[in-house]
Amino acid sequence: MAVAIPVTGWAEHRWGGKRVWTVALVLFVLASALCAASWNDTSLIPFRALQGSASG
Repeated sequence: MAVAIPVTGWAEHRWGGKRVWTVALVLFVLASALCAASWNDTSLIPFRALQGSASG
């Protein structure tokens, strides 16, 4: 999440706040579903990283 926060300002300036928020929300929901469906710890770690970057 700490890595994604500086990129958020640039992305909002480039594409607009509503579009960035919508994409982040969709990515977060998708990552949450992948976390729920993870089959082991090795698959859970990248899904949680995606979830953290989407929440940033």
